[in-house]
Amino acid sequence: MSVVPTDLPFLTADVPAVGGRLKERPEDFVVEEIPAYAPSGDGEHVLMQVEKRGLTTPVLVERLAVALGVPRDRVGYAGLKDAQAVTRQQISVQGVDPAAALALELDGVRVLSAERNRRKLRVGHLKGNRFRLRLRGVDPARAPDVRRVLDVLARRGVPNGFGRQRFGRRGDAWMLGRDLLAGGGRSARRKRGLALLRFYVSAWQAKLFNEVLTVRLARLDELLEGDLAWLHDRGAVFRVEHPAREAPRAMLLEISPSGPLFGPEMIEPAGEPRSIERAVLAAHGLSGSDLGGPRFLRWNGARRPLRVPLGELVHGLGSDLHGSFLELAFALPPGAYATNLVRELTKSDDFDGFEA
Repeated sequence: MSVVPTDLPFLTADVPAVGGRLKERPEDFVVEEIPAYAPSGDGEHVLMQVEKRGLTTPVLVERLAVALGVPRDRVGYAGLKDAQAVTRQQISVQGVDPAAALALELDGVRVLSAERNRRKLRVGHLKGNRFRLRLRGVDPARAPDVRRVLDVLARRGVPNGFGRQRFGRRGDAWMLGRDLLAGGGRSARRKRGLALLRFYVSAWQAKLFNEVLTVRLARLDELLEGDLAWLHDRGAVFRVEHPAREAPRAMLLEISPSGPLFGPEMIEPAGEPRSIERAVLAAHGLSGSDLGGPRFLRWNGARRPLRVPLGELVHGLGSDLHGSFLELAFALPPGAYATNLVRELTKSDDFDGFEA
């Protein structure tokens, strides 16, 4: 199977592209984390809500650590946020005073709140993200097509494929990950940092996931016997033995079929889902026994939902000093790409992926 990593088919292929341009201005892409919990009010950490512009999350973390005079490892965050956007996210810092955090003045950064908390913020400590996007240059006459696309996504779910940023600037990071797991571990480790090697492997996992999603896209909302169904409220899976019994929950987007992030400890489905996933591996000359990889990568494998629910959806046409736009407001679970919704409207991958 030769699917280009980001060349996924469209769930709404029967609706023509509505056009539009994303991220012409930072204000055209606004994202806000939905916290997993409120600050406890006491403890040695400070939980800050920070608004940033023009900065990646790692750069933000470095600047906060320097400004507050603490080591980098005392700063925690729940998710990575794009630089080409206005983003509001939580950051935790150990061993500082809330007043010092509130008094910070950094270019492109506003500290909106700072309260004490008992624990460090870890990746994944969020319920999801709220987005407000503006697609500029959409013809108002295309409003019916916009509604058609959004109605399908609200009813069937948003395809949960991996976007372009997961595959590197040249789009070939997955090839390096594939070759690394095929036996180049020791020499590659000497040449590149561990974090970069893990990025390559995750790109290979992402490509294989996208290939499974491609096979199952037409039946994205259908559970098959043997599926490992994803529970959206818990982030866990269970094996489907009676698809008809689970169908009502699937229609409500409480549960969804899951796909593979292949690895030695990944749970494997049964029946037709297993056949599909094994066929994807076989197309690359692989089987499950080939997925061990170098131990230093700590590469285990996992499951990921093939679709995600679209929440809090509001949309409308408007204009400002910079022209007309289609505004979209919605919420997605953590780990989902907002641009998976945009690509269904524009029928294009010609923008940077954004994972929240």
